[in-house]
Amino acid sequence: MNKIEKIPSESALIPDALKTQISALFAKLTKNISLKAVLDCEDEKSMELGSFLKVLVSCSDKVQVDFFEKGENLEIQGQLNGTHLPVVGIYQSSSCQILETNEEKYNSKEEYTGACFHGVPGGKEINSFLAAICYAGGAASPLDENVLEQVRLVKKEIAIKVFVSLACHHCPHVAAACQKIAMENSYIKADVYDAKLYPDIVEKYKIERVPMMIFNDSKVVMGQKNAEEVAEYLITI
Repeated sequence: MNKIEKIPSESALIPDALKTQISALFAKLTKNISLKAVLDCEDEKSMELGSFLKVLVSCSDKVQVDFFEKGENLEIQGQLNGTHLPVVGIYQSSSCQILETNEEKYNSKEEYTGACFHGVPGGKEINSFLAAICYAGGAASPLDENVLEQVRLVKKEIAIKVFVSLACHHCPHVAAACQKIAMENSYIKADVYDAKLYPDIVEKYKIERVPMMIFNDSKVVMGQKNAEEVAEYLITI
């Protein structure tokens, strides 16, 4: 048995009552979602994320998870900026019809939404993580049309780093706004980080309080912002 197979199938972060709520939430999904996690199986937080995700996907047959050990799948690890583990990315799954002689076959195609979380999305951040899954899965209201119009005008690569604390009341709003925006434009990526897990990041970006956004490693924005405000920053990058 490899280390990933040893990940427990129970998580203190999702008690039975919350699991029931998540099941009801996921029942509204209209699209299949694949969660892809890159783990360092020698690390406690990686195992905690693995357990969390195992319980989460048990709430719906429309959500699945694939686990990869550090260095196992460099393509996925690259997509998810996997230098800071653990990390989980949200992918949309779709069935593509392939016509062959006398039969029909379907292949599953998975596309990265541009949204991922570094750390374990517990505490207040479980709300933003669930919101991102529901948005990708077609179970949430779309962004305002004016916001969508601005977001879709972006034609260059923009990477948003969102630094949060799991105890922060304002952070989930920023995380959710950035990740929903990323899902609307393939040029935009939104990585959310539980800042306290990565001392090197705190030092590099001089993080003293959260929420904090950094656009393309240059423009720093502090405090709670909604999707409309985030979209306005995009045109200044």
